[in-house]
Amino acid sequence: MFNIFGQNQAGLLVIVTAGILAFGANTTAATIYKWVDENGKTHYGDRAAGDVNKAEEVRDWSSPSQSEGAEVRNQRTNRLLDSLSKERADKRATRESAAEKERKRKANCTIAKNRQVRVDESSRFYDQDENGERVYLNDEQVEQFRTETQRSVDEWCK
Repeated sequence: MFNIFGQNQAGLLVIVTAGILAFGANTTAATIYKWVDENGKTHYGDRAAGDVNKAEEVRDWSSPSQSEGAEVRNQRTNRLLDSLSKERADKRATRESAAEKERKRKANCTIAKNRQVRVDESSRFYDQDENGERVYLNDEQVEQFRTETQRSVDEWCK
């Protein structure tokens, strides 16, 4: 008998059988869940991980019955679109918040560096008392002021 597959016929049969079983198993109905982990990362899956109450059903991939029709498909589509829209809005808000925080950090860094330059260039420091009179700082107070100024630079200019 003529063998068109050659000696790999058994291997090909295994691959074809596995493929049929794999694709056949995927035709069953599945609900897709979406949840956000403790690190803020969004996940999708056929099972909700962690707190099931925090997981949101995004899409039911089962085929609608004849009676469900277009209305159910539209509802499912709208739920998915709403979910995606909310996720995009949340990500945009997070990015904008992070950008605003970074702008404030940079502004405070500039202020702290400018203050540090003035402190480094100055030799005498004073404070004003309740009468508006100058009270010059002693060496210990000056060193404490320099340390606080450097700490401010370190904090804002990371």
